[in-house]
Amino acid sequence: MTGADLREARPTGTRARNPTLEETTMDPICPSCGGPLRQIPEDQWPEGGPVPDGTEEMYLCDRSNHRIIVAVPEISG
Repeated sequence: MTGADLREARPTGTRARNPTLEETTMDPICPSCGGPLRQIPEDQWPEGGPVPDGTEEMYLCDRSNHRIIVAVPEISG
């Protein structure tokens, strides 16, 4: 192939795309120790415990008992 042939070459087949958030599956990993996380259902969250407003999900690390809280950040202006 010459340089001209390479410039005119076009990819064939379907174009690769990034998966959407719903299509992405991953095992949750503890950011502190790398252990596996399991989601705690909302009805098992500690009453009166350290659960900040805006909490969406809570996870517990099976390796070292770390608690991971996923919350919507508050924006103030």
